[in-house]
Amino acid sequence: MAAKDIAAFRDLDEETAMWMRFKVHAAVVMGLVGLFAATGARAAELVAVTCATGTSVGSFTPGVKNTPQQVTSRGKGLFGPCLGNQPGIVYGEFSYTGTGTVSCLTNSSTGSFKVTWNDGTTSTVGSASIITVRPNVVISEVSGVITSGRFQGATIVHTVTLAQTDLSKCSTTGLTDVAGPGTLTVLGLTL
Repeated sequence: MAAKDIAAFRDLDEETAMWMRFKVHAAVVMGLVGLFAATGARAAELVAVTCATGTSVGSFTPGVKNTPQQVTSRGKGLFGPCLGNQPGIVYGEFSYTGTGTVSCLTNSSTGSFKVTWNDGTTSTVGSASIITVRPNVVISEVSGVITSGRFQGATIVHTVTLAQTDLSKCSTTGLTDVAGPGTLTVLGLTL
């Protein structure tokens, strides 16, 4: 703003200045009301929770091979301690069931991921699963938006390092069981 514009604003009579402030405040309030009305949103809450040192186990039916095929995968595990801005959340357990075209090098499966927290509440996710193979290490990541339960609307990411995976089974009988340590993170605005 130029100096003359600032001076002109200072010279406004009190009633005009009051109306200008009112209009600005009203526009901001109406914009926020419109935003929440359009989305049907309640007051949103920022959630940030990270749980480490969890142990995860998983199974594949039929066994995962080098050639892509339709596979059902199941997983479960415990995780904790949890840290973040949700002091009541200390630990939890999860279960996962998914299906899709899977090989030892690719994964395009989707499924359901459910967390039961230490206070008895649950978070359910319609999720996508990604497998990354590195030399002697397999990384499995399940992620998605929490669709129901506690922290609905936030994103959950569960990452497991499957360091002891015997990849030689990919070219023979198929990989049927995996296990390893993992982390679980919940981050975002809840609905």
